[in-house]
Amino acid sequence: HRDLHSFPTRRSSDLATAGNRSLGLWDAKTGSPVMTPVITDPDFKYAVPINVAFSRDGKLLAYRTGDTGVALWDVAHRRQVGSTLSGHTNTVSSLAFSPDGKLLASGGNDGNVFLWDLATRQAIGKPITGAGEIQRLNFRPGAGTLAIVGDTRLLIWDVNDALWREAACRVANRNLTHEEWGRVFPGVPYRETCATAPPTNTR
Repeated sequence: HRDLHSFPTRRSSDLATAGNRSLGLWDAKTGSPVMTPVITDPDFKYAVPINVAFSRDGKLLAYRTGDTGVALWDVAHRRQVGSTLSGHTNTVSSLAFSPDGKLLASGGNDGNVFLWDLATRQAIGKPITGAGEIQRLNFRPGAGTLAIVGDTRLLIWDVNDALWREAACRVANRNLTHEEWGRVFPGVPYRETCATAPPTNTR
């Protein structure tokens, strides 16, 4: 490792270590490894240490792989879960699980914050922007909000609003018009609901 960092899990017996190149999981009581180190950057291509986050129950570990990807690791079964989550165009700088473990937030130096539905492994809507390069993400337990700390701004994002917009996209299969938005989300500034649909000009 270079620039080694350690991250305790929610289970007191586990400890993760992450450097520029690989990720390891250890039994903190015995000092023995509980998994073969995951090589995320075999060529030392990226100089930024790996970012790591554990789900609240300690069952899932999220980590940056390569420079712009996010992978999930099943701690109990010691294996990667599914394929890499892709969307960022610059270094992934912060990761955070929602308190209920249903969502993962990833932030990057591209200024984007993605909310990932872990059941479908799909991004919810378009990425959140406006805070600059992302430095830290933190879900507030019980509040339904995500604190986004950027190098230019602090944002408090209503995660429940994002979930409702995603549901509206699934039902309509397009962006809502401004009139429809006003009926569904009264008093909330208009936002596009479908990341893959063309913008609507209907007011």
